[in-house]
Amino acid sequence: MLGFPTRGVVRVMALFYLPMFVFSMFG
Repeated sequence: MLGFPTRGVVRVMALFYLPMFVFSMFG
């Protein structure tokens, strides 16, 4: 297993990609 926290990365990716995906759909 890797040292960095996978949950933290997934959470950051979700926070970054969710708004962009919504804006892409509405935009």
